[in-house]
Amino acid sequence: MFEYIYLLLSLAFFFCCSKNIVSLSFILIGHFYFLLIMLGYFHLFKFNGNFSPFFPDELTYINGDTDLLYSLYVHQIYPYLSETFFRIVNLFFYFLSWTLVFNENKKGDFTLFDFGCVLIATAGLYWCFFLLKESMSITGLIFLYLGVYKARLMYKSLSFLMLVLARVDLLVFYLLSFLALKIYNISTKLFVFFIVFTSLLVYYFLNSSISYPLKLMFGSRRFGESNKQFDEALISVSKGGAFDYIFSNVYLETVVANVRRTFDPLFSGVSLASILIVVNLFAILYFIKYRLIERKFYYYDCYFLFVTVILMATHSVYRYMNVVVISYFSALFIYKKIETARVRS
Repeated sequence: MFEYIYLLLSLAFFFCCSKNIVSLSFILIGHFYFLLIMLGYFHLFKFNGNFSPFFPDELTYINGDTDLLYSLYVHQIYPYLSETFFRIVNLFFYFLSWTLVFNENKKGDFTLFDFGCVLIATAGLYWCFFLLKESMSITGLIFLYLGVYKARLMYKSLSFLMLVLARVDLLVFYLLSFLALKIYNISTKLFVFFIVFTSLLVYYFLNSSISYPLKLMFGSRRFGESNKQFDEALISVSKGGAFDYIFSNVYLETVVANVRRTFDPLFSGVSLASILIVVNLFAILYFIKYRLIERKFYYYDCYFLFVTVILMATHSVYRYMNVVVISYFSALFIYKKIETARVRS
């Protein structure tokens, strides 16, 4: 019941915060989406109004079965404030971050691209319902893009806290991709040296014995996310060197499985999650057409490409990619408005 009361208050608050038709559309559509689909369908129809962990990771975090900071956060608070607390926190910061992004539309126009961003932002509200890291990770990246764009320490600090709590690896990847782009802008030769040096580090790591558990982990999920198989073929290639592993059928199957789990809407049947997979597919096609082919690269494009390659090469499911994709469109929206303003001026 408290979620419904909060949703009403949230609608009133963010309605007052909106400054243009784009942010207002997101606020209205987003609140009705969460009310009808997440609370109506998931909470009432699917779970009969009772909380039941939908994803295995939710139960892991509630029980505190891992040493992750996010698990500690959920494990310590859940017994006292239940799942309602996490949903409200997720919703508030998610709506806040996107409202700030959409309010950057100073011209007040509403293009087809703007509408697409509104729909993608609305689809991301799916993750606010669950006790998972995805919602906080998306919001953390959006605040990071806002912090870079507006050069505000407050946004960067909030982003840092969220990403350290939820997905510190995304913060590390951001710093690495930013470094790579800086090196590329300084000198192409230096960038080539950086790539060769990084490739050698990866090669030596995969040749070392400490990479064995990771090789097993990546390959064990090639037949299904929840169907881990440590078969003889996987064990054999995991014990071998870097080239033995990378050029093996096992690793090829791993990469293909990663791609299909991330971008194929029909891979696990049709469900509400299929919409989120379509968002992933749309993002990669958009990136290829408007960034890769046209060779228009900004720091957020570099980050998007960098994380996508890492996910496909290691382990990926649609929700991992969703974090990068949904936040990526917040950066696209902000900088597209800057480009439009420059053209008009």
